[in-house]
Amino acid sequence: MNQDILELSFEDIKKLKFETSDECQEYLRKWALKNNFELRKSTGTKPYAVYLECSRAGKPRKGENSQGKRTKLSKKTGNPFHKIFTHKLGCPFRVSFLLDKTEQKLVWNETKSNPEHNHPADTTKSYKLREGEIKAFVKETIVKKKDKPSIIKEKLNLKFPDINIDYDVSANILYKVKQDIFGDVNMDAQNLKELCEALSQKFPDFYFKILQKEDNKLSAIFIATPGMRLQYQKYKNLLLVDTTFGTNRFKLPLMLGTMVNGMGRTILAFFCSCFFGNN
Repeated sequence: MNQDILELSFEDIKKLKFETSDECQEYLRKWALKNNFELRKSTGTKPYAVYLECSRAGKPRKGENSQGKRTKLSKKTGNPFHKIFTHKLGCPFRVSFLLDKTEQKLVWNETKSNPEHNHPADTTKSYKLREGEIKAFVKETIVKKKDKPSIIKEKLNLKFPDINIDYDVSANILYKVKQDIFGDVNMDAQNLKELCEALSQKFPDFYFKILQKEDNKLSAIFIATPGMRLQYQKYKNLLLVDTTFGTNRFKLPLMLGTMVNGMGRTILAFFCSCFFGNN
């Protein structure tokens, strides 16, 4: 398939023939993204039959309007307080290819296909065609300590002016990039524990204590480096302890133990993260 995907119309797609199911699905997904919508696999897709539907197919949930938004009501007051966006709009668009036993190729299946959408094109979909390039740029931006979705959105639109990138898309890309850098969130506690164990073997005075839940998630951590412990022995007469208002990646507040050295500067004695509840 050496034709330019961007130039193909729906009628042109009907004339195509594919050797394998994977080739068919990959090509049609790219064609859809070029035309500002997305396809997903429908039930019945097999090596000899491909059924793809619009990503906005499916029955909307109760209370959702034609734009895919529904207002969540407060249980106490009954007033609306939150809008939820969904992709399910019951879009009827379908594309189907079946194996022609004579040619041994997948050809257009007219009876299972429908060219009609019930929603406008989504111009943010085309970013997925250059997702690798975009993620590499976002990684570079994160290194420069600019990792807010609003900042990422602004920089991406400057870097890629031909792609429409909104706040939701930039937040999604940022989440994926952080997963690539830091790994799975559910493994954070285990990864941190292994790092601390390695540091304690390399530096005998490195002290840490970690508590994990049954699902391997972090519940509490206390760390004091050799330098912090040395400073504590010198300036332990005045210890200041404070916690952050927000939470970190582990959904825990950060508590800092600080001291004032002989030059009047604030230095760290330890830091920890844990849930400060009534118990």
